[in-house]
Amino acid sequence: MRKIPYARHLAFALAAFAAETLQRKTSIGELRVNPLLLSLEIKDFALSALVKLELDVTATK
Repeated sequence: MRKIPYARHLAFALAAFAAETLQRKTSIGELRVNPLLLSLEIKDFALSALVKLELDVTATK
């Protein structure tokens, strides 16, 4: 596989999909596409975990 110019656009589209649909952030190290074989290779892919913290801080006297 070789690097192609539009691989960066695919990585951006994947990050936008994850942010909008899954409410998660993504990290992609390298993305390669082989248009002849219709294959996609992603290296160092990470999907952030959904962590929601709620803090109730009330002042008492």
